[in-house]
Amino acid sequence: MMACVTKCRGSWVVDVRLHGKRLVKVYRTRREADEALSRLTAERRQKSRPAVDPFITLAAYVPRFLAECAEQEVAPPTLQRYERTLGNHVLPVLGATKVRDIVRGDIRTFLLSKRQEGSNVQGQKGDDRAGKGALSKNTVKQIRSVLSSVLSLAVEDEIIGSNPALGLLRSRHTKAQKRKNRARVGEAVKAMTQDERNRFLAVAAKRDPEVYPALMLTGLAGLRLGEALGLRWPSVDLQAGRLAWISTARS
Repeated sequence: MMACVTKCRGSWVVDVRLHGKRLVKVYRTRREADEALSRLTAERRQKSRPAVDPFITLAAYVPRFLAECAEQEVAPPTLQRYERTLGNHVLPVLGATKVRDIVRGDIRTFLLSKRQEGSNVQGQKGDDRAGKGALSKNTVKQIRSVLSSVLSLAVEDEIIGSNPALGLLRSRHTKAQKRKNRARVGEAVKAMTQDERNRFLAVAAKRDPEVYPALMLTGLAGLRLGEALGLRWPSVDLQAGRLAWISTARS
């Protein structure tokens, strides 16, 4: 059967055979249908077959994700958190949806709904769970992170071409807000005076002589932590008493 786009009752229909199965999708505009047809046609031309059923639902795919995490030796508490997050929040809403049909807009709507009253089921079990309050922003971000991890594995399995959860609900700061935040950091973090630094290094030399050279270097040379950790011997000129940052220092 040839892949094609046809108009039917005001909508545009994509009809294509993918991985031995007929797939029919309906779109509102011709442009959306053409883009979908191009994507599906590219998938059909792939020589390699997906590791799992390309039409698998999210609920059926999650066990594979959890098994992959266990195989990668994810810490048991983290694995349990994944299971709770998926079972309490993601699967009740998106579990019956095919992984390939989960789009960015659906995920965004789902995540925003978790900020509404009645979405918090923490501590409850069973099918008769009743939501009480809204989830915090950090909890919603954790939900997005877990779902994104599941969809990243689906990309590796060639079920989907890209992860629709990446970057969602990311904070957007204006230049004015960034300047305001930097000012707050400047107020909260104050550098030592020269006398304070000298007293600190004197105490460090007595209490922890092994760490003292690193503290002395960062204090006297004004190095940030990343710069100090990235320092290599080719950058150290002991005779001249200086540091020369050269490319070999980061190799």
